[in-house]
Amino acid sequence: MTDRPPINVRETRAMTGFLRDAVEAGSEQERDAALDAGIVAWGREFVDLLRFAAGEAPDPWQPVLDAGLTRLLRWLGGAVLTARADEDERRAIVALEVAELTPALARLAVEALRRLPAGHPLRREHLDVALARARRHLVDPQTDDEVEGRLLTLGSLIDQDPDGEDVDDLVAEGERLLPRGRDPFSRRAFRMAAGAVFMGRLIASRDAEDRAGVTDAARRVHELLDPVVEGLTEAGDATALPLAALAYELDDDEGAALDLYLRALDGEHAEALTEEQRLTALTAVLRTGVLVGRHEPVTAFARETLGRLVFRYATEPDPQRAGEQREAVDAALANIGSACAATGDLDLLLWALETTSSARLRYRRAIRQGRSAASIRKLEAALWSAERGTGGTGSSGGGSGDRELRREGRAARQVTAVARLREAHRREALRHRRELAVPTADEVSGRLRRGEGVAVLGAGRWGTAVLLLEGAGPPDGEAVGGGVLDEPLHAWANTLGSDDPAGWAYAVGLPWAFDTLAGADRRAALERALAKADEQVGRLLLAWSGERGLDRVWLVPHGILGLLPWWAVPSLRGLDVRQVACLAMLPSARGAAQLRGPAVVVGNATGDLPAASAEAGSVAARLRARGVPVADLPVDECTEDGVAAAVSGARLLHFCGHATSEMTDSARSALHVRPDPRWSGPSVLEELDRLVAGASWRGEPDEARSAEVRLDDGTGPPLPGLLREEDVGGGVTLRHLEHGPAGTLQAVYVGDRLVRLAELWSAGDMAVSGALRDVRLAVLSACQSGGGALSLGSDELGGLPAAMLLAGVRSIVCTAWTVDDVLAAVSADLLWELLCAQPSGLVDLYVLVGEVRDRLAQLSRDDAARRIGDLRAAAPDGRTRFRLEAAAAGLAPGRPFARPFEWAPLYVVGEPLVRWRPAS
Repeated sequence: MTDRPPINVRETRAMTGFLRDAVEAGSEQERDAALDAGIVAWGREFVDLLRFAAGEAPDPWQPVLDAGLTRLLRWLGGAVLTARADEDERRAIVALEVAELTPALARLAVEALRRLPAGHPLRREHLDVALARARRHLVDPQTDDEVEGRLLTLGSLIDQDPDGEDVDDLVAEGERLLPRGRDPFSRRAFRMAAGAVFMGRLIASRDAEDRAGVTDAARRVHELLDPVVEGLTEAGDATALPLAALAYELDDDEGAALDLYLRALDGEHAEALTEEQRLTALTAVLRTGVLVGRHEPVTAFARETLGRLVFRYATEPDPQRAGEQREAVDAALANIGSACAATGDLDLLLWALETTSSARLRYRRAIRQGRSAASIRKLEAALWSAERGTGGTGSSGGGSGDRELRREGRAARQVTAVARLREAHRREALRHRRELAVPTADEVSGRLRRGEGVAVLGAGRWGTAVLLLEGAGPPDGEAVGGGVLDEPLHAWANTLGSDDPAGWAYAVGLPWAFDTLAGADRRAALERALAKADEQVGRLLLAWSGERGLDRVWLVPHGILGLLPWWAVPSLRGLDVRQVACLAMLPSARGAAQLRGPAVVVGNATGDLPAASAEAGSVAARLRARGVPVADLPVDECTEDGVAAAVSGARLLHFCGHATSEMTDSARSALHVRPDPRWSGPSVLEELDRLVAGASWRGEPDEARSAEVRLDDGTGPPLPGLLREEDVGGGVTLRHLEHGPAGTLQAVYVGDRLVRLAELWSAGDMAVSGALRDVRLAVLSACQSGGGALSLGSDELGGLPAAMLLAGVRSIVCTAWTVDDVLAAVSADLLWELLCAQPSGLVDLYVLVGEVRDRLAQLSRDDAARRIGDLRAAAPDGRTRFRLEAAAAGLAPGRPFARPFEWAPLYVVGEPLVRWRPAS
């Protein structure tokens, strides 16, 4: 790091704008902003250029240099200078350079690296070295400067390992030095680091109900932090108030803590708070306000708090950090929900539910429309590969020809792809802030025709929200009708997540293991869930729609309520119920997608679903009869690369086969296709067994476990891969091998017997691929192809539907749960029969899918057998014909598909209208 080439002409030109803005600034604030931007972008090179300018022309550059050096030291000490999302990583890179040049400043590198996530490559590679350097410079101080430096170093070491064996010795050493310290900053930094140690012990003692431990830890917290609070208060520093408030919280005086948090946010020194400090105080207001029953401050700061939290979560590319940030979003939403239920603020409750709903999908769709879309997609692809264990460390990968690197300084070449993507997401999201704003109640009502209504549903510890809007607005003039029912979240969870008999949440979340659970009956579980929904909400909505004369209701369920097919709730069967993920996904006015072909039909890619082969043949025949050119892929071309190549440029896609929905990791939801030749030969099983036997596993054998492996295909050096193994119950074991940038092989075992080998065309692959950009309608006739993410708090439309929307698909028809392959074939055949029979012009997919459901529910045994017989006629081989004959013979008497489990799986995601082009 120390051997740096001199600054070249191109770099000088890139930094000149910052220098010009600094020297021509009309105020110190404007000057500092320009210096901050240059320092974060260019680091030491920028300061070196300032030195050169000051040497050539002390007037006017020397004051600018002095200010720049001060800003640089503040930044290296932890100050946040800009809103850039990659600032922490850039600070760490510069701090490492400084520590290498001046080992006595190794504490700066420790502090900077400690700000990065635990798994960050810079932190993993350099933190131990920086800590060792810092410890070597804990010499016995002789001067005031050495005392200050040692206090800062001690604080850094304590912060790094607050539970370390020597932490008490470090605290004692620091307290011995405190009387000799002169600099308030170094004393404060040490006291706050040491105070945090005892805060942690206080919380642990409270959890263990150790009253003596709580008392002792609280005493030490006050001894260390009270002088800090007093000093900051005397200096008029707003950061004193949140610190003092936290101390009151630890003393269980939430009311006094709330008052101090409010003073910090609204007082005369509120502007002194950093963005992170303000967000901490905001979330604390929500937390303490609800605890003491003072709801007015909660509702007053709700929009700012949740808006900031959602922006941070929705633009975060790192899945682990996004998960942590989503927990903060969920906690804030729960507190806001409690305050809204207590105050009756339905407008704010509607805004909070919608702001948190499908935030990552909404933001990423908007970001993909920006001018940086191509580079963002490339970074997202690199990150997805790294997440799967096949893409190295996630470094930026940019070369000298990268324009962004030329603008962003030398540090940009060391900034990881995650940090670059985080900053790109932030910038594009800011540019699209207006489009990302949640539509207001009035805006939603204005988009509805008379006779249409919207019901937004949400549940929390505070009850169940049923928030109602109408086209042209309600007669009484209130923007939001409805209210909050006395039915808390745990009551829904007790029904949907019942253990005995197994509830509906298990049927959609654990399809492999469901049949092994107590009282397992998918049909009965769904009907119990629908009965609960009918009792609590369905009858209320029916009465409301009748009173208002509504014939169509857009239903927007949030959180756990999104697991229910509301179109199948008994009281709502007579209504045109259209379920959407969030208000922002209500139909747009951009027109209907043209269904002019070409079409791609993929059937039975894995070779073990005979009915899917007949389904594919029937669908292709109906499309050709309509005049649509069809590519009916042979099985040996149904690899991921083959399907992606065929779909590129297509307008219609029909997929029938296997799919999986990963409720807790929806990016891994996938359509199952044929493995490519490298992974489909007879030697694959032996290779998998060899990899399993030689793996160094992380995790227990009876749990999900993973291992890094090396894959050798004999054509070059071994490549990195990741092997995962999981027992999903019912004697079923899944093995996944991540074998390339977009390659995931799945092997399904029952006992020791392999029953399926498939390549997974995952939601993550689709989201970063350009293959689907031209597809206007996708029909996914596959198990749980419409499954999303499971959440009890903020909800996120995930899985295959979200990935396809992000990739550019306009309209999707998919299945909400696992279905029999013969039933899936009958449903899909009926769908395309009705769609292809429509005249040229607009077709409403919701109406069409509703008719499919109604026809299935009313289908007699004879009619069902006749339809299966028609599919049999399209079967390509005897095995398929035999399977369909057996299915027809096994139909139940009466109406075999009369229960909701059979007739209700299909639903629509995306734009409701498509248009058949008139025949030429």
